[in-house]
Amino acid sequence: LGVDPDMPLLKRLAALPGQTVCSDGVYVVTPLGFRRVSPRPAGRPAAWQGCGSLGSQEIFLLGDSAWSYDSRYFGPAPSAGLLGVYRPVLTW
Repeated sequence: LGVDPDMPLLKRLAALPGQTVCSDGVYVVTPLGFRRVSPRPAGRPAAWQGCGSLGSQEIFLLGDSAWSYDSRYFGPAPSAGLLGVYRPVLTW
């Protein structure tokens, strides 16, 4: 199950260039804390695994849901792909 490369995604920015991110395929650790990687559903790629500092043009994205398709699966993303910052206008 892939994501159309032209489809924008709304994700939380969990790590910036120079910050360290680690994942063993079960948990991912970022400067924001740690998140569990959900069990792999059919069609979803295996979880990204690695540990190191993000490059100068890389960011790490995390969605709020445990099932979110984000950097837990596709790894660091190019910062050039950012379109903007989402800020809620009205909350309740």
